[in-house]
Formats: sequence, C-alpha cells, structure tokens
Amino acid sequence: MDEALKSDARNATMTAAGGAPGMHNGDFSYYFADIFTIGVQYGNRTDLCELLNSTASLSFEDKLPHIKEFGAAVGVDPTDYCRYNLMNPNLTNTAGRSWTYQYCTEFGWFQVPSEIHPSRSREFLNLDYWNDYCNFLFDVDIQINRTVSEYSFRHTAGTDTVFTNGREDPWQWATERQPLASLNQVGGLANCTNCGHCADLYTPKDSDAQELKSERQLVLDFVDAGLKKDNFPTFLQL
Repeated sequence: MDEALKSDARNATMTAAGGAPGMHNGDFSYYFADIFTIGVQYGNRTDLCELLNSTASLSFEDKLPHIKEFGAAVGVDPTDYCRYNLMNPNLTNTAGRSWTYQYCTEFGWFQVPSEIHPSRSREFLNLDYWNDYCNFLFDVDIQINRTVSEYSFRHTAGTDTVFTNGREDPWQWATERQPLASLNQVGGLANCTNCGHCADLYTPKDSDAQELKSERQLVLDFVDAGLKKDNFPTFLQL
C-alpha cells in the first residue's frame, strides 16, 4: 500500500479502497489499517479471516474492493479519518471529531506500527504523523506526562472497580491489566472467539461462549457485593 500511495496509481488505489483522492496519505493509511483493526475489535475476526483466505490468490488491486466492502460492513467510514472533514467543528452525523479530540488530548494511545509485526504503515503512521494530525485538527500540544499522572501513573487509583475485556479487543492493552486487590479492583477476560470490544455489554444470548457468560456474572457479583456493603451510599443500597 505504501508504494501504491507514492506512485501514479495513488488516486485510483484510494478510490478502490473506499477513500477519496484528496485524502492525506497518513489519514488514508489510518483508515485502511482500521478496516482490519475494527473488524477484529468488534467481533468480526472470523469474517475477516474468511475474507483474507478467499481473496489470497487475487492481485493487490483486485483485493481492494473486497476490503472496502468489509470496511463498510463493520462501520469504518473514511470521513472519520480525513483531517479535512474532521476540522469542521459543526459535524453532527459522526463522533469522529469528538473521539479524535479525546485521544489527542487524553488517551494519547497512538497506534504506531510494531517493530516486530509492522501491520501498519511505517512511513505514514509513525509518531510524527500522530503529532501532526492532532496539531492540525486542534492545535494542541501532546502532554503525555499530564495524562499519565491523571491516571495515577502505572495503575489507576480508583477503588471498587471491575475491569472487563474481550480477548480479541485491541484496547485491552490500554486498560488496567493488573488490578490492585488493595483497592478492591478486579479484572475479567473473556477468552473466546470473536470476543472483542465491550462484548460483555451486548445483549446476552444463549449461544454466547461460556467465558463471556462468566465475565458478565463476575460483574453482577461484584456490583451486588458492593451494593450490600454497610459503607456504600444508602440511596444505592439494595
């Protein structure tokens, strides 16, 4: 993809993959990478694997329409990544701008490519890209140390908290992976197929994996125990 974006085929490649020829190369690379990330994140890993297997014999160019179709099916919209669209403060039909502001000013979890498994563009999605992206949209300086201190450095300082994650959720690495028992923090991990982001919050089904059912029960038991504590706010007690 990087080579295509630097060639005369740039505009045709962007269009075939669902982007717009006027997109910044980094923004398009972000959008294209997120097709795969979001596909896994929201419980569609097996569908993505089937897509990759079924198109393995196709050329790069012929794969793009299939990837574009999958991206649309899992809700990945290129306008949520394009800086020239997100710079409009009056957007009403998307959460793209508010979400971008949140991670630019608070999370700072910029998804640069891994040195070991560089599944994202090394050239277009490096740290310089993310700093430029946030500064272009919001004219903000990245204050990493402030954010880290607000979340109490290596561990969150909140008490009476239950942390839940799906095993296939990329965001699990940005949560509390080592809850502190001294603060009455507990954690659950639903280690099951297609268990992604917020899987435990979906409407329960009989066909759900037992690991997911157990994680939901962990939350119910935790909340039930908390509500019955003598020192819990009276108006919230059972």
